[in-house]
Amino acid sequence: MLRFILSLCLLSLVKVCVAQCQAVGVQDKLPAIIYQDQCFELTGGNILSGNYIIEGKLFVKANSEVLVAKNSSILIRNMGLFEARGAVNIGNDSKIVASDDSALTVRSQLNLYDNSQIFMYDNSRVRLAGHVFLNSGSEIRKEQGAEFTVSSILDVSDSKINIQDGEFVNQGTIRLTANSEFNAFLESKLINEGSFSIDETSKLTLEKMAIFENKRRFDIFGSLALKDNAQYLNYGRIWIRDSGFIFTCHNSGLLNKRLVQVDGQILMAGDSKQLNEGTLSVNEKGKVRLIERAYFISNATLHNKGSIDTQDEAIFKNQGGIQSRKNRFDDFAI
Repeated sequence: MLRFILSLCLLSLVKVCVAQCQAVGVQDKLPAIIYQDQCFELTGGNILSGNYIIEGKLFVKANSEVLVAKNSSILIRNMGLFEARGAVNIGNDSKIVASDDSALTVRSQLNLYDNSQIFMYDNSRVRLAGHVFLNSGSEIRKEQGAEFTVSSILDVSDSKINIQDGEFVNQGTIRLTANSEFNAFLESKLINEGSFSIDETSKLTLEKMAIFENKRRFDIFGSLALKDNAQYLNYGRIWIRDSGFIFTCHNSGLLNKRLVQVDGQILMAGDSKQLNEGTLSVNEKGKVRLIERAYFISNATLHNKGSIDTQDEAIFKNQGGIQSRKNRFDDFAI
């Protein structure tokens, strides 16, 4: 009985909270500033044109769709919340900015078009829990301690993701296609707990002490570059496909604790280092090349059916034994 009474009280509280949000229909006008004690819900068909500031709460109703018009902006600040439970389309040259401990949550579909942007900084929180599309030169930019998490699907086409200072966590699926770029720098950390892939035309760049920690699956059809003390830590599976390419230089490093498949190429240069403490398989078409003062040491399993070459002052040390048999990758459930 007590549990039943508590459930009724909780339900009543939820209804009160929902009732406090004022519905904004197609014919209604959303205030340019939503103050901390205010709450609004867009019911669908809304077109937001101009500049808006959210210090309170703004929701997009589930199973609805709204448009942020061309050259418009939404600034979320002072612990404000913008939560999209329905679809949101961000028009040309428009942006959503999250700052000052504010939050942006996407639970449905979000489309960014033609140079539009999501920009987060100053301890804000952005969670993409719906299907997000970046198109035609759009961008997601993370700076100054903002928290950024993907838990659904992020499709990036001819667009960019730039992160610095702090962690970005992928718990869903990220796909870079059509000349897209992902750049991590200035001690930022990218943690992949889901699926991450780069097509033949796209690239991921880590530099200035950035770290990529892969815990699940990373497929490289394009390129991965590590520069200026950047580090790649693999606890999952990396598959460098036929067209894939990894380049390391300027004291950057690769640490493999699980599985790396090489059907493409790895080029190490300029004091960069690689340590294999898992399984590294260089397949028939695969190539690993060390030049300048690069250093590669294998303490575990190395399958080599391709080529491993050194030039200049580069060093390759195999302390775990080379096996030429084909590896059974089905044994790795990642």
